[in-house]
Amino acid sequence: MALSVASDLLVPANPNRTALVIINTDASQVVFLGPTDPAFANMGITIFPRGAATIDKGTQGDIFTGPVYAIADGGTPIVTWWEQ
Repeated sequence: MALSVASDLLVPANPNRTALVIINTDASQVVFLGPTDPAFANMGITIFPRGAATIDKGTQGDIFTGPVYAIADGGTPIVTWWEQ
């Protein structure tokens, strides 16, 4: 999905989610993630260029199952995601 400087829904809510990986494939743009709309630049989870964020159940057995919104700090970076 190509992002922009406007907040957008990246991953819909999924009550059955057990893992989520979000990858910023861009070579220069930073992406920010948040649980509410709008997502804000310079706030929330930061994914640097060619970086990733992983969310899983961990040792506590809890995982965020709500929607994930995203925004870019500039340009139109391509972000991919995988969910289990």
